[in-house]
Amino acid sequence: MLDTLTKWVGTLAPFIAPYPSWVKFAFVLFVFSGATWFVGLVVAAPTGSAKRPQGEETAWLTIKGVTAFGRGNGQGVRVTATVNGLEYIYPTLPGVEWLQIGPEMAPQSYQIPVRDSYTVRFAAELRNGSSLVSVEEQHLSSTTDGIKIYGLRELDRGQRGSTVGAEVRYAITRGSP
Repeated sequence: MLDTLTKWVGTLAPFIAPYPSWVKFAFVLFVFSGATWFVGLVVAAPTGSAKRPQGEETAWLTIKGVTAFGRGNGQGVRVTATVNGLEYIYPTLPGVEWLQIGPEMAPQSYQIPVRDSYTVRFAAELRNGSSLVSVEEQHLSSTTDGIKIYGLRELDRGQRGSTVGAEVRYAITRGSP
C-alpha cells in the first residue's frame, strides 16, 4: 500500500519523487488534512440565520439635553456618557467644546454596539470648573421606552452633594436615531 501511495504521489507531485517515503507520507497527510479543514469550514460556515431583524443592526445613544438646577443653570456644559464601558462626549461637534444649558439644547446621537442590555452612567463638567458626578449606574435591558432621566450631583471639594444638580435626558434606540 505504501508503494502504491508513493507512486501516486510521485505521479501527482513529481517534485517530491526524490524525497524519502516518510516525506511523501507526511506530504499526503498535510494535503488531506488541509482539504479536510477546508471542507469543514465551508460546511460549518454561518448561514446568516442568526442575523438580527431588519432595522436592528445598529443601536443609538441620543443625548437629548441637560437640565441644571441652582448654580449650573445657563452655564456651558460638557457631558461624558459611559455605555457598557465605552465613553461618548457631548458635544462632539468640530470647534464646539461647550453647550449652554437650556431648554433648546441640540440633541446628539452616537452609534453604540448592539447589546441585549446596557449599563449607562453620566458625568458632566461645567465651564465654571464645577463637576457633576454620577448618582448611580442605570441598567437597561435592551432599549429605552421614550426618554430616560439621569440625575447628576454637584461635586464640591471631593464631596458629592446630597441634591441633584442636573439631569441628563437620553434614549437608547435601535434602527435609526
